[in-house]
Amino acid sequence: MVPFQLQTCVYIPVFILTIIVVVRQGFQKQLGWIYLAILCAIRLVGAGFRIESVHNPTNKTDIEWSAILQSVGLSRLLMASMGLLKRIKDTEIGVMIFLVIYLLLSPLIVITLRDVGTAPRGERRIYFAVLGAIPLLGVRLLRSLLAAFSNNSTFSITGGKPSVQLFMATLKEFVIVVFYTPAGLTVAY
Repeated sequence: MVPFQLQTCVYIPVFILTIIVVVRQGFQKQLGWIYLAILCAIRLVGAGFRIESVHNPTNKTDIEWSAILQSVGLSRLLMASMGLLKRIKDTEIGVMIFLVIYLLLSPLIVITLRDVGTAPRGERRIYFAVLGAIPLLGVRLLRSLLAAFSNNSTFSITGGKPSVQLFMATLKEFVIVVFYTPAGLTVAY
């Protein structure tokens, strides 16, 4: 089982920090920060359902809600990545399909690279946080694609291998949030 208690230990302080970033940056300028806060909240509620299911294993609703909430994190990470890059390069990409968004992030990172040198120091940290998160986001996206489109039970959202969930999703999300949150705390507001 993925250590859902660990998720609460990580996401509670990160949630508080992302709320500070959203408040500091203002709701007009958050451009991605709010998605990190939403991701943390979703992870905390999902972990709560999963922990509750351990204490009440006959209640299948808790397990189902946990699985649903654990599966929606990818959209928040992609939206946060797009929003953070938008701070440096005012580019709007109205793409709803996660794979297409991810594939568009790579050229956007290259295009944005031209503007990083003239961007304020804090904005550069955002760029490098997104740059570091892209490979991790790719692994997280791959796990979601395999869960949705393969017949391999290893990647199943509800009954897949815990090690796959841990190494292809949970840890990747932790690291991405750890990249983004300090970058947000250092940006001028």
